[in-house]
Amino acid sequence: MGGIFAIFGLTFLLRGVFPENGQIQLTGLLLLTFGSGLGWILVSLVSPSSLLLADINVPEWNLVTSILDSPHFVFGIGLEAILFGILIRLEKTEDKLNLSLVGGFIALITGLVYAFHIPTIGIVVGFYMLNLAIQAKKVPWKTWFSGFLFLAPLLPLLYYYGITSRQDSLWELTHIQENVITPPPLPGILIGYGLMGIMAMFGIKTWFLQKRSPLIPIWAGINLIIIYFPISFSGRFILGLFIPITILGVFSLEEVILPKLKSTNFYARFSTLTPTPYKTLRRVFILLTLPSTLLVTLWIIQNAALSVDYPSYYPSEEIEAMRWMGENTDAHDLILASYPIGNYLPRLISGKVFLGHLNLTIDLENKLVDLEKFWDENTPQEWKEIFIEEWGFTYIYQGKYEKELGGVGVIQLGEVVYENEKVKIYAVP
Repeated sequence: MGGIFAIFGLTFLLRGVFPENGQIQLTGLLLLTFGSGLGWILVSLVSPSSLLLADINVPEWNLVTSILDSPHFVFGIGLEAILFGILIRLEKTEDKLNLSLVGGFIALITGLVYAFHIPTIGIVVGFYMLNLAIQAKKVPWKTWFSGFLFLAPLLPLLYYYGITSRQDSLWELTHIQENVITPPPLPGILIGYGLMGIMAMFGIKTWFLQKRSPLIPIWAGINLIIIYFPISFSGRFILGLFIPITILGVFSLEEVILPKLKSTNFYARFSTLTPTPYKTLRRVFILLTLPSTLLVTLWIIQNAALSVDYPSYYPSEEIEAMRWMGENTDAHDLILASYPIGNYLPRLISGKVFLGHLNLTIDLENKLVDLEKFWDENTPQEWKEIFIEEWGFTYIYQGKYEKELGGVGVIQLGEVVYENEKVKIYAVP
């Protein structure tokens, strides 16, 4: 569903950017949907988790990686594409008011779905409006008013996320201080966009010579800069960056590279190999952008097919035990469980867990150490008692993953209130 919506949004944007050329629209949609970089070449030479392989390891990198990771990433891509597609159309329409109101509504939904788009949209629209004034050598008040209508709905969200929510110390800790999302290094950006990035740079001059909309290069430049803002979560701003870079790359391919190749001796020799040399060369360029996308997709399928455990699956006994907890605990309970269990339990229970979502668990590394120490059979009983009392646990979960930490029975620290072949749950008095 999210993927279909994103493709609709990207199609809407492409029709606004290239209304006169169906071929560029088609090539653009293919590359926006499936295109990627050169990470596949280096995957055997560097660490598989390295950010140098941005097109493989960054979830927000392109449409396919977003589809495979999080629904709100995909909807964020579609909404941003629609929003800037509306902004492109403002250049050519007389009915600016109604279109601006629609754009403001889409901006509001975009900010709600993916809050990290708010700075991107605000800065891009601001620079775009400034560029229009510079080009016209006067202030285009009607257009600026349209820009204001675009951005006005985002102001309450900006105030909430930037000021109000940060008054909550827990929110500040989990969403700001410990929400560390590092962007890829510059070599990772170059590798991640690969041929597409090279083509984008190759065609930027022609883009301006043809007097194309300045919005696309402004979007690409601003978005590329803000991912390196000195804030802990700047890597989140990378979602959507592939859109303007791919559009510039597609333009370069169709308007610069292929026409220039057509006048070369290489093209003449290539024409002897196929009756459709121009179309074949286009297909070759498209195919060269696909390997990383195919590799990521195959890895996901392989992991799901071969995995018999977390994170793809849980043993049935663990599922049964967690469902019991969902039916027998309340909002006042605090549960001590391993990370795999604690990451799953919140969807079933109304209470709290010691270890939960990666980005929402305060002091995750030290908590993991404490959990291992708790289940270590060499840890003094007195330490365990103090640990439980200090945190106020009401239930202790002992299953497969706790036993892998060396878990032994919770001696004299609670009574067994649930048990199956692999799991025991203790209630702390």
